[in-house]
Amino acid sequence: MKRDYEIALVLPAGKSDDEYNEMLDRVAGWVQDGDGDVTGSDVWGRRRLAYQIGPHREGYYVFLKAQIDAGSVNELSRRLNIDSDVVRYLVIREDE
Repeated sequence: MKRDYEIALVLPAGKSDDEYNEMLDRVAGWVQDGDGDVTGSDVWGRRRLAYQIGPHREGYYVFLKAQIDAGSVNELSRRLNIDSDVVRYLVIREDE
């Protein structure tokens, strides 16, 4: 059963638009690998972080809306966790 999720991503600042698009395409591919669909995105762009995370003082914020099978969320989280291009992430199920 597919449910609505929001995926919040903080990517490293200082990359080109093409590199950000490549990263987002990779995340969208992971969602599709789990029989999900990305239904929308909201790009906030470059923002200052509330606190330093490793060497990062700024991040590139992106929010994705997706419909994902509940069993595929763990695999998506695992992939986001090991990807070196993702500073922080959060996967939240939206209320019905």
